[in-house]
Amino acid sequence: MAKLGSMAWGEKSDGILSSTDRMKMLAGLVRAQLGETLSRLALNLGAYQQQRRRIAPDRVVVPESSITRMADELAAQHYSEPLRLHCLRTFFFGQLWAQFHGLRIDAETLYVASLLHDLGLTGHFHQQTACCGFAIVGARSARDLAASQQWPPERQRAVYEAISYHLNPYLSLAHHEPEAVCLQRAAHLDVIGAGHHLLPDSAITKVHADYPRTGFREEILASMTEVVHAPSSHAAVLSSLGFTHLANRNPLDRHYR
Repeated sequence: MAKLGSMAWGEKSDGILSSTDRMKMLAGLVRAQLGETLSRLALNLGAYQQQRRRIAPDRVVVPESSITRMADELAAQHYSEPLRLHCLRTFFFGQLWAQFHGLRIDAETLYVASLLHDLGLTGHFHQQTACCGFAIVGARSARDLAASQQWPPERQRAVYEAISYHLNPYLSLAHHEPEAVCLQRAAHLDVIGAGHHLLPDSAITKVHADYPRTGFREEILASMTEVVHAPSSHAAVLSSLGFTHLANRNPLDRHYR
């Protein structure tokens, strides 16, 4: 059986969750919330000091290549400025999570996936998003871009899945590729503040100084309430489970605006 969010699952389901998939999402939410609580407790007890010392935003470099320039052009063409900056913050936060976990990642894959992961929320793709999960819309666009640059099939799958997995509430490094885990953690950090306590304040402040979040809260809330999402897609299910409340209370908006 294909894993929820995998390319095999996305191409078979168009991002529409079955009843079993919804149960998996609920289990993932519980696991993510438990992990958030336990990580806060562990931090208060002195854990994660070595991981936090690894964090160095100045070491993050945007990869320069034809495909990253094409991703930049697509982002500039389709996103509002708040969404474009969100995608850039997602890349930088993803790199910080890679540092935190001591991971070696494909920066080009992470950059393309970060820049295109919300493409399905933009006006040009609304018709597709009304009948297909928006993460799958973005994943397919990224895979097509990678194919146009002759990326091998496994790398095309990796950029697809870095996007298609990002709405899963929980991913594990044991069962998912590092680019997918880092993008998912970065997007959740930027949208609802998940895990922000684990990164140094100075690192988060640096990312926001370079890529301000002005107008982002309003934009992401509108993307859930004003965009027509396919019934039983990740976005529709998350909305029914209180996503809007979490995004509206994102601590990053209070502390790092």
